[in-house]
Amino acid sequence: MREDVMGKPVKFDPGIVDYYKMFDLVRGQDRRVLLDQLRDRQGELTEQMSGGALNKGAMMEELVEENNHIIEAIRVFKSQERLEKYNAQLDAAYASGAIDIAAQEAAMSAWEEIEKLFIKGKYAAVINMCRNAIMNQGANAKLYDWLARSYHMNGQGTEAIGAVEEFIRAFPNDANALDLGVRYHVMIGNHIEKAQEYANVITEKYAGSPLAVVDQIYIHLAQKNIQMAFNTIDGYIAIHPTDEEFRQNVAYDLIGFSSMLYKHVDYEGSDIAYLTSSEDYELCKKMADKARSVYNSKEIRDFCEYTDYMGEVRFNEDNKSNIIMGGIAAAIYAFVGITCVAEGPLIAILVIALAAVCAYVTVKLYKVSKRPYWQIYKYELTGEREPEEKRYITIGNILGGYMRWSWRIGWKIAMWAFRLGAGGF
Repeated sequence: MREDVMGKPVKFDPGIVDYYKMFDLVRGQDRRVLLDQLRDRQGELTEQMSGGALNKGAMMEELVEENNHIIEAIRVFKSQERLEKYNAQLDAAYASGAIDIAAQEAAMSAWEEIEKLFIKGKYAAVINMCRNAIMNQGANAKLYDWLARSYHMNGQGTEAIGAVEEFIRAFPNDANALDLGVRYHVMIGNHIEKAQEYANVITEKYAGSPLAVVDQIYIHLAQKNIQMAFNTIDGYIAIHPTDEEFRQNVAYDLIGFSSMLYKHVDYEGSDIAYLTSSEDYELCKKMADKARSVYNSKEIRDFCEYTDYMGEVRFNEDNKSNIIMGGIAAAIYAFVGITCVAEGPLIAILVIALAAVCAYVTVKLYKVSKRPYWQIYKYELTGEREPEEKRYITIGNILGGYMRWSWRIGWKIAMWAFRLGAGGF
């Protein structure tokens, strides 16, 4: 066993990580240069986490994990004293065989291959490689993580949950395993009670950790307990205002649940996302706005802008002529009703009531003609109108048709009377 300068054995964490190998750093280089290299990589990760890389879905966790390693490495490298102690522990770990260089390099190579295949979407290959590695080399948390995610991405929901359960049995205290237990039982099986069991375990084992709060919020969102979720978010942020990782995680969960409210269809070669009801739009808007208020990134801004666009109103010009006809009908009947007061109040009341009905239909038709884009897309893609819109468009068509025929008949009667009068004259 290695000894320190005082001749005492150097103690080290059996799980010590070689940051030099992990981040391709040159040991012995100036500490400030090493820190600059780590911070450069951290900047790249931050850009990936806030940009297009997140479209790969499950790779978000991979980026976050690497970023956590960088944060710990920077903490070690910032202090010369800590760095010297770390180097001594690393040497002791290698000397004792705790770090098997050949095995580590072989494992790193296999893991890199698995990760590359995962990124390329070769989930079946990843499943086979993970299963073989677990069978030949024993349980490994990272392999179980890839295995469960690959089953999920490959559309094998039952197998994904099964892999998560294996993961938790093998590593009952692993935070990532428990987190997957919460999320997959919600996302795949809609097993809220089972998800809550794992959330409770996280709360017990990691009391006060942001993960426990994030997963509880996730369950609230799955149950559409929006106000409860928002209150929990606000409560945690009030106590931990600088916890950016928490903000990021809950913001992406919020837009994740918002996204699930949209339906996607291929329309003339383009992917069109649309909502099916005003309730879904309002729920989507609330979650998107909350995500925007919690965390700022390009993906969240883009999603919120699209959600705002879905709520923008465009007037249905197809109803314009019926609205005009309805207004004319209301005006004519009102005028006739007023002039009939002297001849008989009952007739006047009936005619004015008819004017009021025409006015009401006209106003309602005008209102339903101001449609948000989510409603327009729904109609264009499915041919389905909202019940109120359908009702008043139908009534508007009847009223408009009645007024057009009345106008034509009235005009013909007037012309016939004029010709008759002219002939008699």
